[in-house]
Amino acid sequence: MNAGAAHNSPGAGMPSVITAADATRMSLNSSLISANLAAYTILVLAAFQWLLIFVSHCVLQRRYVRRRPFVDRPTDDYPGVTIIRPVKGVDHGMQRTLESSFLQEYPGPVEILFAVEDPDDLAIEVISNIIARYPKVQARVLIGKDNVGINPKVNNMLKA
Repeated sequence: MNAGAAHNSPGAGMPSVITAADATRMSLNSSLISANLAAYTILVLAAFQWLLIFVSHCVLQRRYVRRRPFVDRPTDDYPGVTIIRPVKGVDHGMQRTLESSFLQEYPGPVEILFAVEDPDDLAIEVISNIIARYPKVQARVLIGKDNVGINPKVNNMLKA
C-alpha cells in the first residue's frame, strides 16, 4: 500500500511536463553558469599571467640589476682602468651619458680621458663642468687631430 502511494507522488514514475517558464528558467541558469565559468577562467588566467610577470621581474632583478659587491680585498689589488671617451659636438642627453663614466663603482683607480678633435668644440665646456663636479676622479680633456686612418673616432682616440 505504501508502495502505491509513492507512485502517486508528482513526478514519480511519470514523465514530468516542463513548461515554457521552466525551460526559460533552466536556460537562464545554464547561461549564468556558463558566464560564471568563463569569468572565473579569465580571472584565473589573468592571475596566472600576473604571477608569471612578477616572477620573471624578480628573476631579472636578481640576475641583472642587483649590485654585486666586490670581493673584500685592498683597493691596491685592483688594476687601474682608463676610460677613453671620443667626443664631438653637443648632443641631447650628452651630459648624463658622459657623467655615467664618473659614477662607476669600480674599487680600483679609474682615469677618464675625453678626446676632442677641435679646440673650439662646444663639448669641451660640458666636459669641463662635469670634471669640476667630480674633483676626486682623475679626468682630462685631450684636444688635437691625428689622421692615421679613415675612422674619425679612432683618430680622435689616438691622443689617449
